Amino acid sequence: MKFLADENFPIPSVLVLREAGHDIQHIGGIAGGSSDEDVVSRANENDRIILTFDSDLGTLAMARN
Repeated sequence: MKFLADENFPIPSVLVLREAGHDIQHIGGIAGGSSDEDVVSRANENDRIILTFDSDLGTLAMARN
């Protein structure tokens, strides 16, 4: 599985997942300040699962399938 961590997802958690062998990117490191729509689009374009604590982002992702 490939993951995209939102900016509010803790960096230490990203590092632990990376060290465990997971393919994970942190949006802050590749496109900091991205809107929720941009995060969802980037995840869809790259077949990544979004990791976030932002419930609004989850609502947006569900609305966009």
